[in-house]
Amino acid sequence: MAATLFTVVSVVLCVYRNIWLYPTGIIGTALYLGVFLSAHLYFSTALQVFFVIVQFYGWWFWLKGDHGHAPKITRLGVMRTVVITAGVLAISLAVGWWAGRTTAAASSLADASLTGTSLLAQFLQDRKKLESWLVWAVVDAISTATYYGQGLHLTAVLYAGLLAMTVWGGWEWWREMTRPT
Repeated sequence: MAATLFTVVSVVLCVYRNIWLYPTGIIGTALYLGVFLSAHLYFSTALQVFFVIVQFYGWWFWLKGDHGHAPKITRLGVMRTVVITAGVLAISLAVGWWAGRTTAAASSLADASLTGTSLLAQFLQDRKKLESWLVWAVVDAISTATYYGQGLHLTAVLYAGLLAMTVWGGWEWWREMTRPT
């Protein structure tokens, strides 16, 4: 329950571009590490370790990453995002297929796919790219189905809510990016 609460707070803070998204995200991520480990979702467990580390990078970048200043929201481009996401998904599916044949990992195809796309989404978010919300929508859709199938119903509800929040987050970031300066 605490992991869910911290994650929701972190996403709301992200929508509003509030730097406190990172400390709350780090706490929520650290708590989810145990949840995923107990569910035998090994890629998701490893992802939580990565998220704890990479959120420190995002925290720094949002504060000072643009030559000592907080960066503005920019675009990667939808087509570029789709191509990169498709490539990440293809690699993730190959890794998931391998893991499914060589380990006892649960839902290895979905777990690997959401891990790969989560890495991309987090990187884009940390770089303040508008399209991060599009990639997070893919992650949240895969996560909702995967976690529900593993019996992690509260986590599945969280990710369904996060999927809905991607529309709000994308809208808010777009408004900020297009606001006249």
